[in-house]
Amino acid sequence: MNILLIDFGASRVKSVLWSTKTNTPLGNSECPSSNPIISPSGEIVNDPFDYQKIMDEHLNYYASSKIDRIYLCTEMHGVLATTSENVPLTYYMGWRNEEGFIPDSLISKRVGFEKETGLRLMAGLPCCTLSSLKWKHDALPTNIKLHNLATWLCSSYDPSAEFKTSRSLAESTGLFSMTTNSWSDWLFSLAGLSLTETEVPRIAEPNEVIGHIRGIPVYGGIGDLQAAVLGIGFPQSTDIVINLGTGSQIVAKSDLEVYGLLERRSLIDGITFDTLTHIPSGRALNVFASFVDSIAQTPTFWPIFKSLTVGEVLNSDNTVDLNVFKSAYHYSDGGSISRINENKFHLRGFIASVACSWLIQYYNMLLVWSANYREKVTFSLSGGLSHIPFVAPVLQKLLRMEYTPFTPITGEETLDGLLYLAKRSINANV
Repeated sequence: MNILLIDFGASRVKSVLWSTKTNTPLGNSECPSSNPIISPSGEIVNDPFDYQKIMDEHLNYYASSKIDRIYLCTEMHGVLATTSENVPLTYYMGWRNEEGFIPDSLISKRVGFEKETGLRLMAGLPCCTLSSLKWKHDALPTNIKLHNLATWLCSSYDPSAEFKTSRSLAESTGLFSMTTNSWSDWLFSLAGLSLTETEVPRIAEPNEVIGHIRGIPVYGGIGDLQAAVLGIGFPQSTDIVINLGTGSQIVAKSDLEVYGLLERRSLIDGITFDTLTHIPSGRALNVFASFVDSIAQTPTFWPIFKSLTVGEVLNSDNTVDLNVFKSAYHYSDGGSISRINENKFHLRGFIASVACSWLIQYYNMLLVWSANYREKVTFSLSGGLSHIPFVAPVLQKLLRMEYTPFTPITGEETLDGLLYLAKRSINANV
């Protein structure tokens, strides 16, 4: 059996065609994700049809091989409203969309909302984005069909199929109750929406077909965070996963009682984990990279960044606040650079300071643990930025935890997670 494993990330879309007969890859492909559009209100959005083109690009790349199944994961917190016939009423609005409007009805019920959803209330959640479109911009009709990226892809290729989604992407909307394990009338009403007037997808089991693309059955449709931690073998193989990509998250076992990790998510088989999300990472680093490269008029930031040594990072001089986007965990009034001193402010040193400030976030966020407890804990890394040479040794020195290295067999942790789901599903059906 040949299985296409594909990860629709915020920056890149990566795939591997895997043979279960030989347990080896038959090929791999990678391309940029959809180009962002700046909406009239100044937010980052995407043309939903871009994702069909990207899927077609990957399928065409493997055209010489038969594909029996597709397993897919996508970025979290994405939303698209369509008609019941799957005609888009909005752009696709991913996690980088930061519509600042949070209705008073949600703010006044923040504690109840966060307990019910497991999410931290913040701008950019689908519930807030939809509420803003409806009440602030008067741009959302009453009756809509509520899509995430996975359901949109399946429905756009197979409009008559049953409307289904994974639990992980349903939970990421802020409209799904972790208490009742269902879409919530109360949460819809807090956002100024109506569950009875909204077509929502049924929650599918992990080994259930969620749709078809070019006639090929599609499975998974899970969040990329869940795929990454499954790929690493969490929670069996490590206590903590630090995901370092365009966005960043810390994931820990729920039974560790790690105070300060403010969100709760589902994995599979009833397993939940604690997570702290929206930590400034690749997206924020690119703000500084774009500035440096615009001055240098050539790609400069990332080549220097990737060549930094452990010593340069740990001994850097400046302090850089990377909270440059509204939904960042510690956002206040934008980022900053401090501790600039004469004769010590130079390009390579500055880039080393950006790297140090980026990684020291994880030390600060895990300070809630006692030193003794920390020594008993292991951590692993995932995401594209985790492969930069200085990252693991710097974090190991900062965190004083045992590092558990991991090498994905597909080349990507998220694709390893999808492969795990595929093998599990195939074995269940043998």
